Amino acid sequence: MMGKEHFIETFGVPAYTISTGGSGGAYTSLQVADAFPGLIDGVDIRATFPDALAIALSGLDAHLLLHYFAKAGKGSLTEAQQVAISGFDGMKAFVDAANQAQRTDPVPNRQDADGYQSARWNGVVADAVRYGRTTTLACSTDSRRSTPTPSGAPISRG
Repeated sequence: MMGKEHFIETFGVPAYTISTGGSGGAYTSLQVADAFPGLIDGVDIRATFPDALAIALSGLDAHLLLHYFAKAGKGSLTEAQQVAISGFDGMKAFVDAANQAQRTDPVPNRQDADGYQSARWNGVVADAVRYGRTTTLACSTDSRRSTPTPSGAPISRG
């Protein structure tokens, strides 16, 4: 969304906006297109996940179970019992799936199961623009506004 806004402010309103990607980039293209109708006019994807929602939900379920086993149910079940309940082939697969949930957790430094690292930000992202419980970002998504093109002639979509 911010990338498109920057493009519009710099070059003007594009005739079309296409998102492209492979594997994780395909997943991202689909998620952005679903989450923000009208932001992207089309997607060109390849090698996407066969069922991204099932993969995401599996990781979230594993995180919930791992959190329970580590906090509330600490010591009440053996590792073999935990793995059996999880449905994964082994403890490593269970923990790896559970830690996939950290990719979508927006709360920085959430204290959770060992190895869980929520909201990992690259150091180049300024604190002022990072998500936080008390911060929000204002961003215009109105692609119908008049914006000058590089040649100076206004373009209006709508």
